Amino acid sequence: MSDKYKLKDDEISTERKKSDILIANYFSIIGKNFKKLVGLNLIFAVPSALIIALFVGLSFLLSHNVNIFLCLLAVVGITPFFNAMCHVLVRVINGKRVELFKNFLYGLKDNLGTSLMNGLLFYGASVMVYAGVSLYGYLASKQGGIYIALLIINLLISMCVLFFFMSVNVMTVSIQLKPLQIYKNSLLAIFGELKNNLVSLVGMISFSALLTFLMMLIPSALIKMIVALILFLLIIPVSFTLIYFNILYKSIITIIGTESEEAKREAEKKKELSINPDDLQSLEDDINSSKNDDEYVFYNGKMIKRSKMRELIKKEQELNNQDTDNTK
Repeated sequence: MSDKYKLKDDEISTERKKSDILIANYFSIIGKNFKKLVGLNLIFAVPSALIIALFVGLSFLLSHNVNIFLCLLAVVGITPFFNAMCHVLVRVINGKRVELFKNFLYGLKDNLGTSLMNGLLFYGASVMVYAGVSLYGYLASKQGGIYIALLIINLLISMCVLFFFMSVNVMTVSIQLKPLQIYKNSLLAIFGELKNNLVSLVGMISFSALLTFLMMLIPSALIKMIVALILFLLIIPVSFTLIYFNILYKSIITIIGTESEEAKREAEKKKELSINPDDLQSLEDDINSSKNDDEYVFYNGKMIKRSKMRELIKKEQELNNQDTDNTK
């Protein structure tokens, strides 16, 4: 066997090992924290079910039918509870102590503003995706041709929207960032984390297929509804969410968390090396008292070389001159 094919075999073997580790880790988290996860799912599912029922009821009341656009508004109300669930889920993944109600309420309160913004954004995206797929799906079934291509494009856009909101969700509960920074980084993560996104999608599709198969084995429609409700209340939301959190969380934290730390250090560095204008004259006199640029000057709790201080003083003087010119 040539080195080229041996290398490909090694890469395939490595990918399989990574896949096996992800699957093992997923079931390990569920096995070790099953009671907590069921409790967490229940805390999330009860208010979510009530919100869904409220909007479905409003839909029937206002239009005497199921208005999909009105029903989709439920996601705005559900999103804060979903992010609170994910906040607790992060603690579970990291092996931290979990107090379900306390941690859930903290996550609900801490991310409330961003969660509502995410919910509104998700609602707008969902409406556009639904309208696009429905329209081009109908036209493709009737006329085919170019509309099939447009339907495929809309499905790809839908997939990118899903990847975007998976990253938004992970960043909202994991990293202290402003909403615009979350959205910008999530857009980049659509393709930057494409491999992990696709693995997450395959995992969720596989889980859905398994549930669908099991439900098909139940002959009675009434029993299917009861079983589906019980599964929703006890395990489904947490299980779905854990699939992509298990894959995306550490990768996103490593990349975005590192960038955030670097930005923080850079901001601290700039803060440390800034000069108070009131100290400018005394510092200039002190610096000019010696010509040795390798000597150090103590300022603002730091030892700084005279050469560096000369540069800082010069920059501060230039800024002051600019301000003076602007006021004339």
